[in-house]
Amino acid sequence: MLSPSDTAYPLLRESPTGRELQELFTPNLSELGFAGENTRQHIPRLGLLLLLKSFQKLGYFLRLAEIPTPIVSHVAKAAGWNQIPDGLSAYDASTPRFRHMALVRSYLGVTRFSDAARKLMLRFCLASSRVREDLADIVNMAIEELVLSLISKKEPLNSGSKISERFLDKIPLSFWSVVKNMRP
Repeated sequence: MLSPSDTAYPLLRESPTGRELQELFTPNLSELGFAGENTRQHIPRLGLLLLLKSFQKLGYFLRLAEIPTPIVSHVAKAAGWNQIPDGLSAYDASTPRFRHMALVRSYLGVTRFSDAARKLMLRFCLASSRVREDLADIVNMAIEELVLSLISKKEPLNSGSKISERFLDKIPLSFWSVVKNMRP
């Protein structure tokens, strides 16, 4: 089976630095308020914060069991717990997790892939499979095409979301000349 480490998907480091924890995984007051307004109990609140912070970093959702312990501990401490609460492992199979995923998307202004985006991804995968056999190569090529589509705004993916804007802002200027030569 293909794992995210074989693709262009971003991953969480098993041992993030203190600076990374502080900059990427410390919930701000607004995020703490968001979690407090949408949960009543400690476990779902921490679960929601972990979904939020990991999604902000990765752009996709992980099971809490896949989030490295230093990150879970850091978010728990930032939210006011001295240690990871008992019972957090049950959150992945809970009903609130799915509601929280929708809340995180709404909070960040992100939508799920539309039917048009799914068809576009399928088209890219089929085209890639004609020149590549390795599944990781096919996925990576499809991701590259989706990114280029987002950049050129030829296809309506999530082009108005906060994540897309942050993503576009981080692309180096040297990349734009490459894109201009690749796209008509």
